[in-house]
Amino acid sequence: MGEEGANYRPTVEHSEQAGEPDGWNVGVDMIRSAVYHSYYSLKTSWQDITEGNALFPKGVDGEIYLTGGKCFQDESDPEFEEELKNYCWFSYRKGFSGLPDLSYDTGWGCVHRAGQMTIMTALNRHLGCPYYNLLPHFRDLDHACFSIQNIANTGRKYGKEPGQWFAVSTIAHVLK
Repeated sequence: MGEEGANYRPTVEHSEQAGEPDGWNVGVDMIRSAVYHSYYSLKTSWQDITEGNALFPKGVDGEIYLTGGKCFQDESDPEFEEELKNYCWFSYRKGFSGLPDLSYDTGWGCVHRAGQMTIMTALNRHLGCPYYNLLPHFRDLDHACFSIQNIANTGRKYGKEPGQWFAVSTIAHVLK
């Protein structure tokens, strides 16, 4: 990899030395910089999370916090394992219908699914509804109020077409 190692940050001068045409190098350089910056930011964040083989990141006080303010010293705590079982986990799916040209949500549905998990947990905790009573409202069907189809289509009000990734602020507006 040579000079393009861990500390490599491309510059316009680097591109010009490579003999690239004038004008072209600035745009490519900006893209390279953005890609490298994103990669190393993600790499650093992931290393921070997994440092010490911890699956769950700890706060500055060394404790693990879950929604609702519960905190634990580490993930081997039996109470932590029990609490984690109280969360409903949504993951990517494929084979659903109702969104034109889309039958999967890989690559764009992560925040949609995180929003579903948040709403499911809130309804379970604050209304006392058991998960099995709530699940029909989250199925990947057009008529289910918290389906991936309805979330994606509601995103249009906020400038997002089905198949586009949502920011956290977008999912918050869509689900309110």
